[in-house]
Amino acid sequence: MRRLLVAAIALLLAHPPSQAADISVLVEGTPEQPAIIFIQGQIVEHMLDSDAFGLIAARQQHGAIVFLDSPGGHIGSAMWIGRHIRANGFSTAVADHAVCTSACAIIWMAGKERYLGRRSSVVSILGFHSSRSKQTGEISQAGNKAIVEYLQHLGVTQVDSERLISAPPNSMNWVNIESLATYGITASYLRSPPQIVWPLARKRQHVDPIAVQFRG
Repeated sequence: MRRLLVAAIALLLAHPPSQAADISVLVEGTPEQPAIIFIQGQIVEHMLDSDAFGLIAARQQHGAIVFLDSPGGHIGSAMWIGRHIRANGFSTAVADHAVCTSACAIIWMAGKERYLGRRSSVVSILGFHSSRSKQTGEISQAGNKAIVEYLQHLGVTQVDSERLISAPPNSMNWVNIESLATYGITASYLRSPPQIVWPLARKRQHVDPIAVQFRG
């Protein structure tokens, strides 16, 4: 698994950010290792119509780890993706070089196992806040209710769910593995050798994933 995660991070660093979310299978699953699925960019409403993630998820026969790099977006689409992740028993991850906030964090929560980059203890990469009304820009009580119900389905209590998303829409509740534990949420650190990850993060260069996979 450690080698697979190193390969996945190398592939993620080779993909520059996009605006509308790109959903890609970066590594096909095998009997020995799960697939790597990458979601990067804005979570948009039309994802509900195309259900691109659902089609990709249905093809995975050996499980998957879903890596996320997104500023958020449409909560309905995020919860839809999250339900696919949980139904299929996929894991979720946010690597050190990525940021996952708002609707993206809602997707991350659905992982059967959840991972964060090791620098998340000192650098903010995962953040939650209240749902925003499209009409007024203020807190959407209906949106918050839907998120709380979704989080309860994932095993988070109503009280902790409400605390987690208590920040106003124009603010952020930044969390790490230690603070997540206060909400009853478990997560683990990604394990990847820094001598591989940081040069890639600086250069964002393409690296042969096969070569990276067998280092360290």
